[in-house]
Amino acid sequence: KCKAGNPPEATSRLLEAAGYVIFLRVNEPGGGFGGGSTNWFDADVIFKLDSRPDKGFGFQLRDDPTQPVRHGMLALLQDAIVNKLYVLTDYIEPVATPNNNCFVIRVALTQAPPSLTMGLGGVPEALG
Repeated sequence: KCKAGNPPEATSRLLEAAGYVIFLRVNEPGGGFGGGSTNWFDADVIFKLDSRPDKGFGFQLRDDPTQPVRHGMLALLQDAIVNKLYVLTDYIEPVATPNNNCFVIRVALTQAPPSLTMGLGGVPEALG
């Protein structure tokens, strides 16, 4: 029998979202985003996806060891808007509500997912 007891309850969870960028904002450090009925968070870059317009995703652009990676994430988001690319992002969501705004740890780009493009044999999914 385990005598360690139950593990502590998690305060956050790692989730993924995907979609097209419909909002991108960059503000000065400390400006943050949210408040009122949503949670405020200290993000310098904030974006929203068409699949989750109720949720703000963001990250900081601070002078620290992660700065090059985060500048890369911002460049990917800008590229996604210009070229209408599909965004995949992993984020940390607080368990407690309100949890509308979340910190991002990864950003990736792809062409439209297969279900939105061509099916087998080059026939559009909607027709195939």
